[in-house]
Amino acid sequence: SLFEEGGDWERKNRLKVYEGLYCMATRNFKKATSLFLDSVSTFTTYELFPYDTFIFYTVLTSVITLDRVSLKQKVVDAPEILAVISKVPHLSEFLNSLYNCQYKSFFVAFSGLTEQIKLDRYLQPHFRYFMREVRTVVYSQFLESYKSVTMEAMAASFGVTVDFIDQ
Repeated sequence: SLFEEGGDWERKNRLKVYEGLYCMATRNFKKATSLFLDSVSTFTTYELFPYDTFIFYTVLTSVITLDRVSLKQKVVDAPEILAVISKVPHLSEFLNSLYNCQYKSFFVAFSGLTEQIKLDRYLQPHFRYFMREVRTVVYSQFLESYKSVTMEAMAASFGVTVDFIDQ
């Protein structure tokens, strides 16, 4: 019947969030991103976490797995994400400053998110890995537009020390 098909559809959508959470917890961020993005407009798994936490996970996994064009289309401009992103401190600035190449602002927002990532039961075991991945994304994006650049210029642009970049 039509009612049963609707129930199956909802269960399938809920399963995507559970599976995405499992993938994120087991460091399969690419698959987690895909499953989370599929569930942004159909999220109903409030027994796991609130919607703003789900958006937090979606943005974090997207930043380290999507290319710039996909990030813009699926995350930066997504109305469902835009509606709640400001409820998570630093998340909007984290996402938008990365996309807009405002690296000093990005690192300020990133440092603001680190405590929340450290305290998260699913992300905490991957804290160091995640921090490295985010920095790799931002450094790669910065370097894309330059043939050669000094560590000092990078440090100045990011608002961090040369030692921090070299870690």
